[in-house]
This record gives sequence, C-alpha cells and structure tokens, in this order.
Amino acid sequence: MLSDEDSFGPAMPPPPPSYPHPDDVPEQNPNKLIRDNSDSPDGDKFRDEYSDDEHQSFLGRGDVEAGSSVASGPNRQDPPQEIDQAVMSEEEGETDDEEDDASYDDDGRGGAGGGGGGDYDDEDTNYMEEDQSVEIPPTSVVQRMVLKESANKTERSRHMTILAAVCCCIFITVILLIVGFATDMFQKETTSVSAVEGPQTVSPPSPAPTANNERASRVRDYIRGIGLDQAAFNEADSPQFRAMSYLSGPEPLGLDPENPEDQLRLKQQFALLAGLWYASPLAWSRYTDGWAREGDECAWEGITCKNITTEQNTTFYVVDSIELPENNLQGMTEEIGLLEHMTYLDLRGNNMAGTIPASMAQLAELEELYLYDNQLQGEWPSDLSGLTSLTILFASHNLFTDDVSKFFAITTLEILILDHNLLVGTLDGVSALQNIERLTLGNNEISGGVVEELASLPSLSVLWLFANQLAGTIPDAIGTMQELKVFDVYDNNLGSGNGLPLVFVNNPKLKVLTLSDNPWGGEIPDEYGNFPVLRALSIENCGLTGSINANLGNLDMLETLRVGENNFEDADFPSFILSMTSLTDLRLNKCNIINGIPTGISALENLQTLYLNNNFMSGNLPDELADMPLSSLDLGYQTFSGQVPTSWANLVNLTDLGLANLGLTGPFPDISRMTELERLDLQGNSFEGGLADGYLSDHPTLTFIDLSNLGLSGPLPDDWDVMVNLEELYLKGNSFSGSIPGTLGSVGTLQILDLSNNDLENAIPDFFDGLTDLESLDLSANKLQGPIPASIGNCLKLQILKVGENYDSVTDAYGITGPLPVEMGALVNMRIFECLDNRIDGQLPTEMGNMKKLERLDVSNNLLTGRVPDSFANMEMLQEFYLQSNDFDANSWPSAVCTITTIQNIVPDCDLQCPTDCCSACNNG
Repeated sequence: MLSDEDSFGPAMPPPPPSYPHPDDVPEQNPNKLIRDNSDSPDGDKFRDEYSDDEHQSFLGRGDVEAGSSVASGPNRQDPPQEIDQAVMSEEEGETDDEEDDASYDDDGRGGAGGGGGGDYDDEDTNYMEEDQSVEIPPTSVVQRMVLKESANKTERSRHMTILAAVCCCIFITVILLIVGFATDMFQKETTSVSAVEGPQTVSPPSPAPTANNERASRVRDYIRGIGLDQAAFNEADSPQFRAMSYLSGPEPLGLDPENPEDQLRLKQQFALLAGLWYASPLAWSRYTDGWAREGDECAWEGITCKNITTEQNTTFYVVDSIELPENNLQGMTEEIGLLEHMTYLDLRGNNMAGTIPASMAQLAELEELYLYDNQLQGEWPSDLSGLTSLTILFASHNLFTDDVSKFFAITTLEILILDHNLLVGTLDGVSALQNIERLTLGNNEISGGVVEELASLPSLSVLWLFANQLAGTIPDAIGTMQELKVFDVYDNNLGSGNGLPLVFVNNPKLKVLTLSDNPWGGEIPDEYGNFPVLRALSIENCGLTGSINANLGNLDMLETLRVGENNFEDADFPSFILSMTSLTDLRLNKCNIINGIPTGISALENLQTLYLNNNFMSGNLPDELADMPLSSLDLGYQTFSGQVPTSWANLVNLTDLGLANLGLTGPFPDISRMTELERLDLQGNSFEGGLADGYLSDHPTLTFIDLSNLGLSGPLPDDWDVMVNLEELYLKGNSFSGSIPGTLGSVGTLQILDLSNNDLENAIPDFFDGLTDLESLDLSANKLQGPIPASIGNCLKLQILKVGENYDSVTDAYGITGPLPVEMGALVNMRIFECLDNRIDGQLPTEMGNMKKLERLDVSNNLLTGRVPDSFANMEMLQEFYLQSNDFDANSWPSAVCTITTIQNIVPDCDLQCPTDCCSACNNG
C-alpha cells in the first residue's frame, strides 16, 4: 500500500478534507444538482493512498486530527477560587508570610492576577479561627471579694463587652480589606461566555464602570492609537469598540498603557479580542476558555506564547500561535495584523466569511497559515511579498476570486494549496516559487496551458492542476522533472485528440499520473508499459479507442488502474489483468467488455475496488468474489441473471454495493454483516418479497440508498430517525402506500429525497424545519392532498421541487390544494418547480420573483387565478414556463417576461394575451 506523500505530497498538518473524486461514485443523480465549490469533490483521483513517510519534516505544530483538542497557552496552576474568611489571632501572631505575586516567572507563566503562578500552601486556605465562646468559672474567693460590687461590675462588664465587640469588628474588617485587596478577592468577575450549541447570540462581558477613570482614559487613548480601523471606534457594536471597552474596564492584571511591557500585553489582547473574539456574532463552539475573562492572554485556549529578548536585554512574552479550528468563528478584522510575532495561524473548518484583512499580508514572521474549509471570498491583499517567512499556505475550499499569480510573490512557500476556489489567471510567473514542493491549484478557473517554467522548480514533487480550463499539450520539459511524484491534470481541455502524452514515460520518480477527463484521443501507447515506479494510472474518459493495451501488465508496482469510460473495441475481460496482483483499485466501467466475469478473478487478492458497471457482461454472478477483500463493488446496468450468491454475505468490508438494473431475481441480497455499508444501489431488479424489518435501519452508516423500481408495496418504513448519515434516498417507481413518515424529517443530513410514482396518500408532512440541507424533493405522481407546508421556505438549498400529478382526474380525488405559500420566495436557489395537475388555487405569489435561478416553472392544470406577477420578469434564467389550464385574469400578462433572453418556450393560459412572438399557442385542453 502506498503512503500519503505520493498523492498528497509531504505529510503535514492539518489533514486536507476528504472528498471523493467524482469517478469514485457512479452517476446516480438524475436531477443534476448544481453544487457550490464547498461541496465539490476533492481533486485527487487517488485520494490519500499514495504517500510515504520520507518527508516528516513537513509536520508542523498542528499535526493533529481535525477533531482533536488544540494546544492552548502554557499550563498553569489555578489559584483557589475562594478563600475562607477567618479571624487571625493577634495574640498567637498568625500572619501570612507569602503575598500573591502578579508578576511573571522565568517561563512566562502568569501570577495570581493572570490565572496562575503563585504557590498556595495549606495554611493559606485553612486559617484557624480563634474560639472565644468559652467562659472560665470564677473561684469562691473571688465571689466573696466582689459580692458587694457584683451588680456595678456586671453593668460595667456589659458596656465593656459592647465596646470590645465594636473594636473587634473594626479590626476584623480592616484585616479582611487588606487580605482581600492583596489577593484580588474583591476583583469583579466578568460574565462567562460558555460554548453553546446552535446559533445563539453571544453576549461578551460588558465591563463594570471602572474605579480608575484615569487609567481607563489612558487605555482608550493607547488602543485608539494602535487601532488599524479608526472608523470602527465610532461604532458601539464594532469588535474594536467592544474590545476597547473591555480592556479599559477593571482588567485583572491592571495593565498600565504607559509601561512598555504592559503596552505589548494590551496590544495583543486587543488584537485577539477585536480580531477574532468580538468579530463573531454567534458563540464559538469549542475553544473559549479564558477569552475575555482571564487576564493573561497566553492562558486563553488555543493561544501559545513564546518569549523574545530585545537588544536592551528586555524579555517580552508574545503570541506565537493561534489554533482555533472547527470552532464556529465567523470572521476576523484588521487587528489580527497587530500580532506581529505570530508564526502559526490555524482557523480551518470555521464559518468565516468576508475577505482577508489587508494587515495579514504584513505578518513577516508568519510561517504556517491554515484557512481551508471556510467561506472566505474576494481578493487577497494586493501585495503579498511582505509574508517573508511563510512556508505553508493552505486555503482550499473557500470562494476566493483572485488572480492565481498574486500568490507567486510569496517566494518562501514550500506548500501552496488553493484548490476549490474561484481563482483565475494563468500559471505565468510560477517559476518564482523556487522552494515549492507541493502546488495544488485544482478546481479553479485557471486558463492558459501547463507552462514550461514549471520544470524550473527544482523541488516540486506534487502538482495538482485538475478541474481548470487548461488547454494545449504537456511540454517535454515537464516530464523530466527529477523530483516529480504526482502529476494530476484531470478535467481540463488538454490533448485535442493528439494522443496520450509520452513525456513522463521514463520519469524516475513518478508514482501517480492522472490524465482523465481530457480529450487526448488515440490508443493507449505501448510505451505506457514502461513507467519504472508508477503506482497509479488514471486515463478515464479520454476518448481512447482500440484495445486496453496488454503492455500495461508490465507495470509490476501498479496498484490503481482506471481506464473506464472510453471507446474501446468490444472484447472480453482483459486476461493480462489477472496477473496484476498488486492492484487494489480496478475500474473498467463503460469499456465495452462482453461475456462474463472471468474465472480466476479472485487471484487479485489485494483488490478492494472493482467497477465493471455499464458494460455488456452477462451470465451468473460468481461466488469467488466473496473470497476477495472488496470494499467497493459496482456491476450495475448489464444483463446478468439469477440470484445474488449467498456467499456474498461474507463481503463484510463492503462500503459500496452497486447491483442496479441487472435483472436479478431471488431474495434481496443479505447485507446484515456489511456493517460499514455506505452506498446501496439495488434499483431495477426483480427481487422476491419485501424488505425485512431493519434491512435499512440496521445500517446507520448508509449515505446513499436507491431501491427504485423494485415492485415494493405496503407502507414505507418508519424508522428513518436512526439514519443519521443518509444524504440521498430514492424509492421511486414502487407501490408504497399510506402516509409519508414524519421520521424522515429527523434526517437532517438528507439532500435528495425521491418518492415519486408511488401510491402515497394524505398530506405532505410539515417536517421541513429539520431538512435544511435538502436540495431536491420529488413527490410527484402520488395521491397526496392538502397544501404545500409553509415550512418549505426553510429549505434554502432547495434546487428542485416536484409535486405535480397528484390529482386523479378520473375519480376527481386527491391533489395538492390551497394557494402556494409565500414562503417559497425564500428559495432563491430553485431551478425547477413543477406543481402541474393538482388543485392549487389562489394567485401566484409575488415573492416567487425572487427565484432568479429558476429554469423551469410548470403550474399548468390547476385552479390559479389573478395576475401573473410582474416580479416574474426577474427570473433571468427562465427557459420553460407552462401556465395553461388555469383561470388567470384577462390582459394580465407581464410583457417584461418576454424580455428574458433565456426563454425557449412559454405555454400560456388562454385567458392571457401573450404575444405570439413570445408565447406558444395557448392550450387549455
């Protein structure tokens, strides 16, 4: 098995997100949803499988799992939170010999005021209180001597007792005040902001009015002087103003803005609070300890400090790293640039939006920057040359729209990962990155060609340029790069029918070559059997012809072979492949293979992935597949016959089982022991009987289920609430009856739900509050009735909604009724809406004009009245519009709709007077 470095380059923290390549999942979605970049699959054809451990030097301080805890500031011994009140006997001389120390020790750890530091003995917390309640009885002699004066003495004693008590109280009060101020006992504790789940509003602590107005004024003046966004101080809700207000309050360390060391502390606290903490309107989800509560910023969770010594031999403690991954941060401000000594910044996997602060480009000591998996957008600062120490920049899966060449100014870079953005421009100027070892620019909009100057990068070992707009050929010099191990250019426009490139054939270190999804054309060259150390070859969907060249069998080290989706001549399964026993991944889908799966295929004893789908194979399914360590098996869309072998129940490692449209009979395949199953596609067969109880729900790992067109009947299962990972569910074309289970509303991960062409009845459940990730919903061709719930407006990602053909015109029964909910106006990503053949009345909501991405709108054969709203002219991508067989007002056609340039067909209601040069002939039949 290969190691990570071969496909991803040097192992390094943090790990990149794991997204499957599109070819890893056969096409199953007829709805063709449009996904944004954040949901796009990762570009590496071979994912994490190809790397080794020879570059561990690239491990940074964050080489932890994405879900692991983040190193915070220096460990500190917390002082006691409360000190028992006590009266110390003056006669016994009980005093405290140790005073609380608010200064710093040699390691930079804070004193008591900073949340750590001083040692606390048992005597400090267990004071003995003198017991003065015991009276000593007088002797008889004394009684005789004072007998006559007893009454007077009693009166005097009473007065003395009162006086003594008053003096004692005063003395105790003075002692407590001294102890209290010495130990910060009376320091006002700021309100705790706990980590909460869900979108709750953060209320960071508002400082109490300070007793030292002079200090507060000095602090405010100092902070205003160092602020990088002066206008923000005029806004009471700005992060800068709130941070300044907190720091000018009763700050625990009592920092003096006129003290040089304290100035640095104030500057760092202001940068952290204004730059990150107050920049998030909603609560952070995990790392919050100490923030806006602990006086020492080096003790705040996720912050690590170091000491630096000036030329004057003065030691300061400065912020060295910030590690706050997956913490629900929503933004950052310019003040982050005040942390001039920071070397490491990890903000990956948050919800950060907006642009990169310009001040970040001046962090000259920053070495590693991780911003991937956020929603950052726009352009970076115009000049990045100030990042003179940066070696790792990992900012993939965002929405940056910059020119890629801007990043070539950071000449110290060793790793640059910017895939899955919206970057433009060309690769011209890339030769400035003379230290680069891994360059990942896939899934952007980069144009031009694979420039020859890439060959001048002496250390480049991993080059990802997949899914861009590159054209032309591969320069010969690229193939001679001595350190190149991974070359990936899939999904571009390279080749132009001139055949697969030969420039890499003799490369001494190349291990991964991914050329798929380009129009190379021609046949597989004989030379492709000569790669010396190649471990992965992907030439899928390249317009290749001829045969699958037997010379590929000479690649003794090959583990991954993907040649699917080409136009090879009809032929049997290539026999030479049965000798390639190192293979772990074999994809021969859509290769025009005929006849059956060959006997002896189990000789591929290491094979984990086998795709033979969409060929012309036939015969029975072989038992011997059960003897292989398969994790992914797809044989779909062919003409096999018979039953699924019972021995296949032993394929306990399967995560992906595809047996769609094979004409299989017999019982449903036994999946009870496939405990890791994620994808199950059994559609279009003729299995006998129904689904056993728990057939699906016993597999909560499932993310994809397709049981369409299997002749299933009866009510739908009602235990969907356990399917916590389910994303796509297809049950169309069966005879399911009864109501739609409300438990489907508990599947918050659901993106596609298709229950069309069944016999489902009653109302559409009002369960959309829990389905906010839903992108496609098809309930058409059932017997549903009642209105579309208003909660549909919560499905903001919805692109396809089909509820048509629920009305039975023969029996005049069923059908969706009521007016369309105005909440549909919130569905701004909608591309297809069909509600034809129902009994929907009322007017078309004006709010539907917000659906500017709508391409197809079919409201025909309903009871709609009133006007077609003028706002429908905002549907600037509309192609098809069907309104016939309704009861719209005459002369209510909005002529502006005819100006939509994408319109292909409009079929109006006959009451509408739509110009013939805009609309087809009306049809109310």
